[in-house]
Amino acid sequence: MRKTIVKPSSFVLILTLLVSSFSVLFNSSVSADENKLPDFVDNSQNEYFPAIDSQGDLGACVSWGQTYYQFTYMMNRSMGVKTTPDNTFSPSFNFNIINGGRGTGAWDKDGYNIMKEIGSVPLCEVAYNTKEWNDWFATEEVWKEAMKYRIKNYTYLKDIGMANSSITSPYDSDLLAIKTLLFQGEVLGVTTSIYSWDVEYIKAHPDVPENDKYAGEYIVRLCDKSGQGHRLVLVGYNDNIWTDVNDNNKVDSGEMGAFKVANSWGTERHNEGFMWIAYDALNMTSCVEGCPVSGNYRPAALHDFVTIEVLPYDSDTGLYLRYTLNTADRSQGKVYATATHLDGTEYTLEIGPKRMHGMTFNKYSYDGTTNANDGTMVFALTNIVPDITPETLHEYTWSIKFEDTTADGKVFTVKNMEVVDDSTGRISKPENTYPIRLDGTNRTVNFPKFQEYVPVTTAPSTTLAPTTTSVITTVVSTTAQRVTTTASVGEVTSTVASSTFTEPSISSTFSSQTAEPTLFTEPKETTVVPTETSVVTTADSTVTSIQTTSSDSATATAVYDEYIYGDANNDGTVKIGDATIIQKYIAHLVAEDKINFKSSDCNEDFKVSVKDATCIQKYLAKLSGCGLAGEVYTIEVTSPSITLEPSEDTTFTSSVTTSEIIKTEVVTDPTESSTASIVINTDPIETTTTPVFSVDVTASTVTTVPITTVLATTEAIIETTLISTTIAPTTVTKPDSIASNVVTFTNSFGWQGTISCYYWSDSNQTMTT
Repeated sequence: MRKTIVKPSSFVLILTLLVSSFSVLFNSSVSADENKLPDFVDNSQNEYFPAIDSQGDLGACVSWGQTYYQFTYMMNRSMGVKTTPDNTFSPSFNFNIINGGRGTGAWDKDGYNIMKEIGSVPLCEVAYNTKEWNDWFATEEVWKEAMKYRIKNYTYLKDIGMANSSITSPYDSDLLAIKTLLFQGEVLGVTTSIYSWDVEYIKAHPDVPENDKYAGEYIVRLCDKSGQGHRLVLVGYNDNIWTDVNDNNKVDSGEMGAFKVANSWGTERHNEGFMWIAYDALNMTSCVEGCPVSGNYRPAALHDFVTIEVLPYDSDTGLYLRYTLNTADRSQGKVYATATHLDGTEYTLEIGPKRMHGMTFNKYSYDGTTNANDGTMVFALTNIVPDITPETLHEYTWSIKFEDTTADGKVFTVKNMEVVDDSTGRISKPENTYPIRLDGTNRTVNFPKFQEYVPVTTAPSTTLAPTTTSVITTVVSTTAQRVTTTASVGEVTSTVASSTFTEPSISSTFSSQTAEPTLFTEPKETTVVPTETSVVTTADSTVTSIQTTSSDSATATAVYDEYIYGDANNDGTVKIGDATIIQKYIAHLVAEDKINFKSSDCNEDFKVSVKDATCIQKYLAKLSGCGLAGEVYTIEVTSPSITLEPSEDTTFTSSVTTSEIIKTEVVTDPTESSTASIVINTDPIETTTTPVFSVDVTASTVTTVPITTVLATTEAIIETTLISTTIAPTTVTKPDSIASNVVTFTNSFGWQGTISCYYWSDSNQTMTT
């Protein structure tokens, strides 16, 4: 009974990139010879390997072996995420593109190329369906999802056994490379002639105690003839399993050892979906005396071993081509992209899906029907220019060539084509007018050049009082902190605490192919215009109005707060949890107030991305390329100076606008000290405008000044101490128009490179570097 895969309603993938040792299981310790591998490895038993399932009556073994098993395992292993039905990858998405318009088989190289250039999507996005094998699922949503899950490269390894070498024992040097990769935690794509298997049971034998564990399981002792190719995944090996190749019930030389493979025929076949393949079965000429089939016509039981390297999740730069095409015969449409660098270098590539093997039979539209329908697809620019980034995009000009190969009345229509930079929102559209209709003809379109990208920093939100009010604003990190503010007659300070074609009737061998969140804002100070009232504003939760006059000059007290690059969660240390919280933030699984943006930006690109999580992992693993991770930096919090002329005797009052004042004690006797202890309600508050009353004691009048509160984003406790004195009448002196604020940078760590300094323009509207 075949298991049916039902498409889940949602897909949740918690991203936790982990630096870990290889996950393997073995039942014997490594010998004193450190180069000797363990006797037993089985990667199918760890949490990254997907459940055994069935391809049914569809010839989709290439995509089952390479996408469902190999890519699912390697992708989730790279992220340290347990494999579940929601993050297992769909064979249908890849198979439908590479099957050439038929459901009878595909080529393994085509499968790997699709995973490299276009990607893969989880089963919850595209369910496996044996009845729909022509739909390319050509929607922007599906193809952008696929772009997040891609391989960097794939490598065909040297085949073992075969005709020119022979495996004589489990310790044969021919086995070393494959067994080492398995020991290091990889699984490999591999091809077999499944209908040529000579299968027998594993037998118990007193000289081979290991066989007792597996007695009764199936093992392939040889392949007796050529046959249809079938794609599997190699998951492990066992050097201590014995196969009676020559049926003499003796343990002879060459009969020890077997590989373990996973098949896609369901759990009812063989060893609950797995199969043992004897090492000797890889020899085209058996090394066991008396083997029933021994000759050059005997095919190797396993060949075309392929290892893959996956890209980190969603690690693309966000640069891609987006295009919508329409045709009733997609086999005739071809698209070529060309990028030309400022130095004249050209990069040209046929973009996806490019023509695959058997394209002659692919006479369908993009939805798998014979009617002319739209298909919207995306294609990562890094496939064309591997090292392109948003910062270098302006160095290239783009042109796209569309071609319809046959003049037969089946029009190939180009409805839209754009070069997109998702990270900055920039889009370049060609100069041509759409739609473009082709029938046996071609057309090249050119795109306007992108403007050079300059990072833009969003201005921090501040509350400005009326012109009669002096404003001192401090913007602090949006993490939960304790903020202490002390105000006195002469001082205001603010402190922030701390390729085998398979399934059809032939078998062949291929050779190797090489084929933003908001920035963390350091505390800044706005220009101070001394007047009768000073307002101290923190971005956390409160506005405090202090009316004061003074005959002294205020002194700025420097306070330094220490932070660590890589400490994303602000707990004072750099751990793997910091990489995890960055991944969760990118996946919108944690709120902004749970992450310190500046500490998270380990690579200094002014945004928080998976690259910063990678820097943290490299730092913890003591690898190079970890950026600033682990480095300590400080933030200086200093109040600006205020100079006020003497004035006649007066007093001051203190007013606070907040969501709730739990305790307020104010003494306004002009000759005594007064203390106000204010505890702020830490719940987020809505933005409101509340009148604050200031009293002119001499004139005995009351003036209402509207003050706008700031939306609270974190917990905060503010303690304010107000000290009253008797002061003479004052005349306010305006600051010199040419006065400047001076910021001094000290390279106390001896860093090499360029430090970019950003400051606000005089209009307080733009950021300058």
